[in-house]
Amino acid sequence: MSTRCSPLYGTRPLYDHLRSRLIPLSRALTPPRPPLTPEFLAVRKDHSFFECCQTPSIASALTLQPIDRYTALDASIIFCDILVIPQALGMTVLMEPSKGPVLPEPLVDPSHLARLRTEVDVDKELGYLFEALTLTRRGLDGRVPLIGFVGAPWTLMAYMVEGGGSKTFEKSKSWLYKYPEDSKALLMRIADVCADLLVGQVLAGAQVSGRGPLLIFHLNHCPTSIRRRLASVFS
Repeated sequence: MSTRCSPLYGTRPLYDHLRSRLIPLSRALTPPRPPLTPEFLAVRKDHSFFECCQTPSIASALTLQPIDRYTALDASIIFCDILVIPQALGMTVLMEPSKGPVLPEPLVDPSHLARLRTEVDVDKELGYLFEALTLTRRGLDGRVPLIGFVGAPWTLMAYMVEGGGSKTFEKSKSWLYKYPEDSKALLMRIADVCADLLVGQVLAGAQVSGRGPLLIFHLNHCPTSIRRRLASVFS
């Protein structure tokens, strides 16, 4: 992953927002969700879901829409999806209106791990997300904090094995019992990409992460280079 400087767009520091409801709400109840804006529906009419995620200008515009429309919001979360990581690993992910996310070629057994990339250059595969974050940070101009996020490795593995959402996780749990070492290797491969992605989001302008503890949990496995990057970012 290439080195980037974290942009400091806007004039109001993040600490100004500690007086807002963002931190208290993270410890209490989730507020009512605002309805989808007409602007959002207009964009989605002409663009597929993942086209919106992978086009920085669109993702940034969708992220800014509710902030521009509603004055009482406490934070902004980048428009994206956790399943961009399986895509970066080489899997096909579709968003079907009637089913939600579908992975048409799931990992049925460990032999299918050969389909996945062994190394993922997040700047190459997921650079659109970093660009969207930087554009959005500029557009927010300090009004509210910008949140980045990433899916947990187990959640991502479940999608990759089940081929979509599941209520029972039967196939995923079967992997754990039948193939414990391969399951661990897959989870760690996913965790490596999660770590790179989270660090990249911070460097691109994200101020808060939706999965901060996840990164610390996997820190013992992360390559030395990732630990060095984390130390430089948070020192």
